[in-house]
Amino acid sequence: MTKDRKQPVSGDLMDEIFKNHHAKGDFDHLPGHGKPIPESYYEKDVFHEVLKEAKYLPPWLKLQHEIRDEIAQVIKRLKYLSPDQLHIRTDRINTKIKQYNRECPVPAQKGLIISDQIKEQYENWV
Repeated sequence: MTKDRKQPVSGDLMDEIFKNHHAKGDFDHLPGHGKPIPESYYEKDVFHEVLKEAKYLPPWLKLQHEIRDEIAQVIKRLKYLSPDQLHIRTDRINTKIKQYNRECPVPAQKGLIISDQIKEQYENWV
């Protein structure tokens, strides 16, 4: 690095960039500047709102939707599936559920599917 370049005094580079822009008034034109933050803002989970606005879907949520759709397909075809076919499909779904449970937050984990209770258990996935 050259001697002419300033090193951040404290914090990291992003803190320093933010402070510089704030000092120059770059944030003064933003909507809502100087107004109090609405109470409804505090009721939301900020992290999830940011992800939602960025249209980011975590892999475990993608898998959750995939499992839900696969269970729905099995239910639609239930009267056409033999017991062996139903068992194979249920095992395949349960493999995905195990993967889902390894990836998702603990409160979001779900139980495995039992072939003869699949309709009732589908409610846990919608």
